[in-house]
Amino acid sequence: MGDRHMVGNDVVTNNGILRLVINLDRSPERMRSISQQLVARDLHFERLPAVDGRKLAQEELSRLEAPYDAPEKFVFRKALWPNEIACFLSHTACWKKLVKSGCEWGVIMEDDIVLSPRFKLFATSSEWIPEGVRVIQLHGSHQSFAAGESYPVRDTELCRILNPTPLCSFAYLMHREAAAYALASYIPISAPVDDWLFCPYSDFAKRFPPHRLLSACVASLGAPSDIGARATRQRLPNSVKVRLLRGAKSGAYRLSMLFRKKVFLTFGFD
Repeated sequence: MGDRHMVGNDVVTNNGILRLVINLDRSPERMRSISQQLVARDLHFERLPAVDGRKLAQEELSRLEAPYDAPEKFVFRKALWPNEIACFLSHTACWKKLVKSGCEWGVIMEDDIVLSPRFKLFATSSEWIPEGVRVIQLHGSHQSFAAGESYPVRDTELCRILNPTPLCSFAYLMHREAAAYALASYIPISAPVDDWLFCPYSDFAKRFPPHRLLSACVASLGAPSDIGARATRQRLPNSVKVRLLRGAKSGAYRLSMLFRKKVFLTFGFD
């Protein structure tokens, strides 16, 4: 299938892969940067306006966020910034677009990224994706991470993520099935979108195990975050029972990691 651009349904694809860019109206310079990179690679895409956390009313924030004693907050025990909730909502808009588009896969991108020349290898077809894989990080960090099963793909490997390393949601491939499930299950919002999608502890990641390219094809632009410093957030109260359960679960998980393969992510920007 060749390139197509359906103006009526706003579906923009190469070879059936939908590509969406999340961008705040007040960040036109970031849009210019990512647009230039995608156009230079002859990749069609659609911009989706990001939800602005500054414009969310407190009533709306309270309605969306899981209360501190909810089961969903067992894993992530810190209060969310308004911009984290807004970021989550921006990604849900992409999931809705993917489900409605009829495309099987979508590449969801934030605007503060740098694309490797290899990006096009992974963003224009799905034939390289192993059966059963539904969520793939195209970016990563320089830290090591525990990897489960791996598959040779293109010029690198695809590894299952087994420990919650710095995750982020700069760019990822998502299958329509995973997007539909995410839309049906994300409320109440219990964690930032990257933790909810990629942390192995999350219910979503247990159903759709996250995978990562061993040689990443996307990196962060290094621009200041629109979300804010997570370290300054209020930590929500824990009961003794919750602290004991969290400690037991964390200890068991750390023990299991001793027997897992650790790998270092590389960036393929040759």
